[in-house]
This record gives sequence, structure tokens and C-alpha cells, in this order.
Amino acid sequence: MHGCYFVTIVTHHRQELFGIIENGEMNLSASGRMILQVWDEMKKVFPTLLYPIITVMPNHVHFIICILDDNKTYLSEVVRWMKSKTTHDYILGVKENGWPHFNGHLWQSRFWDRIIRNQREYDFVMNYIYENPRRWSKDKLCAHCGEETDDINKKLNNHDYTLE
Repeated sequence: MHGCYFVTIVTHHRQELFGIIENGEMNLSASGRMILQVWDEMKKVFPTLLYPIITVMPNHVHFIICILDDNKTYLSEVVRWMKSKTTHDYILGVKENGWPHFNGHLWQSRFWDRIIRNQREYDFVMNYIYENPRRWSKDKLCAHCGEETDDINKKLNNHDYTLE
């Protein structure tokens, strides 16, 4: 379907495999850098899409992807390819480079997505993704962080385009 989507995929059991946050900066591990390499490869596999932003977090990935070719590419196909390729490459990293093991599946079976409805929402989501490492302590996907968390879906549904 034609349009831009805000997508989040999360590791199975929210395992923190892709790096650590220090002083509001994401320090990618080798597996986190691999995620970015796959993102770049995806641009060749799906050349008709736009890839405005990605942020790799310790246990999840946020990105925006824009599908321009009506009825030719589906978001589920793109996410499935990304999850499959990153899982394959992660398994190689475990075998060849001693990356931490994961338990059964690298990713949760589903993913979260939202159609970006207008420019204001697009700008908000871009900022949210960009600022996500700095706001890690408020991320509801951070298992060891405080109870005060962002609920990005609630903010979008309420047209509340602010980050406290």
C-alpha cells in the first residue's frame, strides 16, 4: 500500500543484543552495525522504497519506510525480509564472532506499524526516532528503566506531538 509507515520491531524476550546506551548515545555492538548494513542492503532489494530514518536500540529498531509503488510492495514483505536477513546474519555472527546467543528467535513474531497520516505526524515520528537513544530511560521497551515511560501510540492517537 502506498504511503509512509512508522515501524518498530523488537527482539524476542526484549533481549538487548545490539549495543548499549551511554550518556544518551547508542553505542552499537557488531550486531547493531550489522542491522544498519542490512538496512543498506534492503535499499537494493526494494529500490522503489524511500528509507528516511532508522534507529537501532539495544533491543529494538525503529524506522520509517515509504512505499511508493502501489500494489507492488507490501510492508509485511519488507519487514519479513529484514527480519529474515538480520536473523541469518546474526546466526553467522554467533558462530564466527562469538556474538551473544539468542533464545530460539531473534525477533518477536510480529511488528508494530502505523501509517503516517500527515506532515506534522511525519515530523514528530522522525524526531521521536532520532531522539530515542537520548530518551532511553523513558522507553517502554527498556526493561530496567523507570516507570514513567513514553507511549508513542497514545501520543499519535491523541495528536499530541510533544516529547517531554
